[in-house]
Amino acid sequence: MKNFLLSLLLLSVFIEANEVSGFLKYMYADASNDDGTINKHSNVLGLNLSYLHTWNENFSSKVTFMGVVPILGDNSCSRVIGSRYSGVDSFTTLGEAFLSYEDDKNEVIIGRQMIDTPLLASNPTNMTNETFIHSGTFEALRYKREFNTNTSLDFSLISKYKHRTGSEFYDIGENITGDKSLTIEYIALLGLSHQWSKSLHTEFWALKADNLMSTFYTQLDYKTKFNNIGINFSIQGLAQSIDNASKNQTDNPSLRVDNSHLMGAKFSLAYKGSKLLFAASQTGDSQIILPWDGSPAFTKICVTSGMTRSILGLGLKKYAGAYSANTTAYKVAFIQNFSRFGLPQLKGVFAYAHYNSDAATSNQSNKIGYLKYDLDNILPGLSLAGAYTKIDNFNANTWTIEKDKSYEHYKLMVSYRF
Repeated sequence: MKNFLLSLLLLSVFIEANEVSGFLKYMYADASNDDGTINKHSNVLGLNLSYLHTWNENFSSKVTFMGVVPILGDNSCSRVIGSRYSGVDSFTTLGEAFLSYEDDKNEVIIGRQMIDTPLLASNPTNMTNETFIHSGTFEALRYKREFNTNTSLDFSLISKYKHRTGSEFYDIGENITGDKSLTIEYIALLGLSHQWSKSLHTEFWALKADNLMSTFYTQLDYKTKFNNIGINFSIQGLAQSIDNASKNQTDNPSLRVDNSHLMGAKFSLAYKGSKLLFAASQTGDSQIILPWDGSPAFTKICVTSGMTRSILGLGLKKYAGAYSANTTAYKVAFIQNFSRFGLPQLKGVFAYAHYNSDAATSNQSNKIGYLKYDLDNILPGLSLAGAYTKIDNFNANTWTIEKDKSYEHYKLMVSYRF
């Protein structure tokens, strides 16, 4: 019955689609480490094609196909799309397929969809998000309500998840463990946000994963201006309670799963297209698990490293996930829009982060650089981008922190959005 309804949705949207959008992206990636055991490059094409049909002023439906194909070099997409799934070389999948209802105050979405929040995300927080080929998607029922111009509610009930580097929708429990040893019937996610004034905003999120954990997150943001200098200050707090820690021990005792917390703060100054940002965070005595690409820590700049791991479908038993225990982290970043220099099409991001963890044998630092140039004057929607990542004291073969090891990753991207 479920497949029949999905087929009807696909057919109706294709026939009646009144808006088609998407992107075509070419990406070259080069990955290497200092001892030469990793030295790979890949060339891939990624396609995202969305069909949207608006039935009337309230109802609409959308389907999105996502595909990746290797074209030259290493016959694998894994180094380009960031996947650690074995055997991934190309795929096509129906990433989105949903029905939605929307009025002035309410919105209801049911089906495969993108959801971006601090605790789970289709597009995890990362300073170079454009280095991703595709977004993750969830099978969910989502309800959003605007109570007034200042207060909103966001509630989701989620049953399945497709990682941004994969093609399959897995049951929530199977995605976490890499097998079916943990049964999780659902994830319930609740968010509340309130704009207290022009300067002050707060948000609160609660996530309940059946038979696994409860996670609570809050963030306060304050912004103001002084002599044309934008000033922003934010603080964050996260508390996590593990419901069934005995079933989720990792192979490494230092990566144990238990109740834990995270505290963080960030401060930025912005002036005429330039922004300087500082951030710091501290985790508690156990790692924090956020298996569905949640990435709230202000100090995170890379999706995955020895300190901030992404599970990518392989599960807690092998790779643990999210943020290491007893980690003190610092980040400094510089973001530049080059409009004042006569290059409004160019923007750049440069960041450095340092991590010190009691659970690790060495400190670690991450460095990134990212430049993007819009070519709208040649073809609207066309852009060129390059990204560089270096992770010190990191063994990319074992995905662990190791002194005097390093890992580098280069990417070049040409994107066309339509």
